[in-house]
Amino acid sequence: QMCIRDRHADIHAIEKAKEIKSPETNYTTKLNALGWAIQNREHLNRRSFILILESFKEAMNSTQISEQTPYPAVKHLSNIMSLLVTAVRNCRRGTLGEELRLTLLDVNVCMNVLEFALMNDQNLESALSLGLLKDLIQFVVLFVSSYDLKHCLEEFKLTVRCIAYCFRNIRAVDSLLEVQSGIATLVSTIQSVKDEEIVANLIKVIRVCLRSEKHYDKIVQKAPKLFYVLTQIVAAEPSSPVILEEATAALRNYTRKPHALDSIEDPGIMRPLCKLAAGKEATRARDYSIAVLRNCCKSQKLLAFIKQTSAFDIIFKYAEDASISHGEIRYT
Repeated sequence: QMCIRDRHADIHAIEKAKEIKSPETNYTTKLNALGWAIQNREHLNRRSFILILESFKEAMNSTQISEQTPYPAVKHLSNIMSLLVTAVRNCRRGTLGEELRLTLLDVNVCMNVLEFALMNDQNLESALSLGLLKDLIQFVVLFVSSYDLKHCLEEFKLTVRCIAYCFRNIRAVDSLLEVQSGIATLVSTIQSVKDEEIVANLIKVIRVCLRSEKHYDKIVQKAPKLFYVLTQIVAAEPSSPVILEEATAALRNYTRKPHALDSIEDPGIMRPLCKLAAGKEATRARDYSIAVLRNCCKSQKLLAFIKQTSAFDIIFKYAEDASISHGEIRYT
């Protein structure tokens, strides 16, 4: 009986894929088809599920769709986010007093759909209102504490990608700060995980948080070792331009207010930044490292250290030709 039901679901999936790809159907219908896939995930084989995902991806990029509004800005009547949030929470196995575990196959399915759903602004608003970010942060904790990462790397990457998508909306910073040890979890994960995509996306989240005027002081307070962690990453990841760029951009945002510099006890940890700033290759990471050092010059202790390095003359001379100026620096 189960096999018959599964076969019917796979046949129905073909119809849903056609529905999604049709230029005549609106995004409410297309998102409802994704929601159908979530509700029937136990009965769909992998091929049918991928067919539906690929059909939605094709529809998003199509110029023939009946709606003129791009997918991110589309308003719709689908209840896909409530379905997704319920499905995400059902990925956890275990009750109070037992060790919580994740059903990785369910996580994979949910995160694949969630990634597409969060590209839409209305869905993102709903996700934050429903408290989804807290669930995703808990998944990160479980991945790091309960699994050999080589067995769940794809699911881990998808989860972190969805977390990063949440920060397209500034409300996500409020949501993160409401999660107990939320910032600390991100910082410790950056230190312990070696995957380039995961680390770069988590640093990106912290960079976005640090540009919030409303929450800057609270974030700096909750992550007192952040400058040390990010400079260690700059020293350790010269071969990863993506991580290097995100880390130096986050450091620029961190050092933009003088009182944050008080947490830097050992000026020597700036050596990787000085080395990068003094380099010959013109990169964004070099531009950002120069901006960091210029910010650090607001501290007499840090300025004294920078004056002893070859970066001192460069950080002001190079600024004339770089995207950084002696005036206002735009924190992105």
